[in-house]
Amino acid sequence: MNYKENEVLSFIEKKYGVSPTSITKLTNNGSNRIYWRFFINNNSYIVTYNIDVKENESFFYIQKFLKNHNINVPEIYHISSNKLIYVQQDLGNVSLYSIIETYKNNDLNYLRNLYFKILTDLWKIQNLSFKGFNFKNCYPVSKFSKEVILWDFYYFKYLFLKLYYIPFNELKLEHDFKKFASLLNNCYSNYFVYRDFQSRNIMLHNNKIYYIDFQSARKGSLFYDLASLVFDAKANISDDIKIELLNYYYKKSKINISYNEFLYNFYYFALFRIIQALGAYGYRGKYENKKQFIDSIPIAINNIEKILANINITFLPELSNVLKFLVNNRNIFCTKKSSQNLKLTITSFSYKESIPNDESGNGGGFVFDCRGLPNPAKDENLKKFTGIDKPIIDYMEQFEEVKKFLHHCLNVVSVTIDNYIERNFTNLMVNFGCTGGQHRSVYCAEKFAKLIQEKYDIQIQVIHTNKDKWEV
Repeated sequence: MNYKENEVLSFIEKKYGVSPTSITKLTNNGSNRIYWRFFINNNSYIVTYNIDVKENESFFYIQKFLKNHNINVPEIYHISSNKLIYVQQDLGNVSLYSIIETYKNNDLNYLRNLYFKILTDLWKIQNLSFKGFNFKNCYPVSKFSKEVILWDFYYFKYLFLKLYYIPFNELKLEHDFKKFASLLNNCYSNYFVYRDFQSRNIMLHNNKIYYIDFQSARKGSLFYDLASLVFDAKANISDDIKIELLNYYYKKSKINISYNEFLYNFYYFALFRIIQALGAYGYRGKYENKKQFIDSIPIAINNIEKILANINITFLPELSNVLKFLVNNRNIFCTKKSSQNLKLTITSFSYKESIPNDESGNGGGFVFDCRGLPNPAKDENLKKFTGIDKPIIDYMEQFEEVKKFLHHCLNVVSVTIDNYIERNFTNLMVNFGCTGGQHRSVYCAEKFAKLIQEKYDIQIQVIHTNKDKWEV
């Protein structure tokens, strides 16, 4: 346990009078903040540690402002005297991103209507009264300006283009950046900008939509947040839904410009937002080696291609050349290995029965024992569910040891998959076992299949061998 964890535990014990019954470190993705989920008396909370006091103060100030205007944001329960630690409401694990992953191939009406509600909230947020709001409390700046926009362009240049050795003329690109920044800076820029309005920062909790990670809010253009949501590379929603969302927002906002002018301005900001995001993907992906950011790069470049079909940027010749180079060479960012021949069979099974036979005649494969993981079957409220049901998924995904277990499984199996692809082999089997073959092994088999799908383009079959005996 390091000094930060000791400090956090001491703060929790001081505020609640007892030690947490459990505390689990959460994945921080694109942030330097450290999060833990902890439980006291069956109630869960999120505690955050962040050494950037100014950023924390901005979060506290904006949270109060949004809450006072009836925007659903997490409650803040306790703040340490040094403002490095704070406890806030636990909104669970269901984000807009996870909803998209669940529904985008099934119930598009549900997904579409959810987006409509979010866009209604966005318009409300963008048009909040600034009366009583001091933009000096925004961090790190109070508003978008030409200088601030250039910071994002430089982020893209140094942390994406240079890290990936993309060719460009620095002097000409600098000229284009300044010209583009001037255009963006003069475009409907007197609105409240959330700054990071994307699918992982929108949560669903108790049938309500909540918004998190707004500490970088500032004054700026209404098109910025709209572009962040619609062209979110992680969400990767269909082009048809994008058009529906833009139509809905335009009618909802009743902005006093034509629809063509609305789209014209939107696509320029969408391009700017993706350029800024690529800087983040370069830093978090290439530099920090976080796979989810690397995987977002080809999607972002695909979005650039679609945007360039809707606007003319010939007045930015060097930037145009750079973006066309990315579009024409997007294959250099694709990380998936593929095989037309290899079939991966993933099973769940019960140790009360037996390890499944390998029907391919390959003699078997990997067997991973899930019995050391937290067991949802011990909870009477969860016992009747299975590893493919949301309550069990939510239960398993709150534990860091479950993520580490699957991560280690992926690393071990990947060595063999890479080898089998090179040798043109046709079959591999991976088995996950638990006591009853209903909860932990089923969850792990399903989750493992998704992890493999993210990394490889191969045939995948998932079989739950104990399905006929599930207690449901």
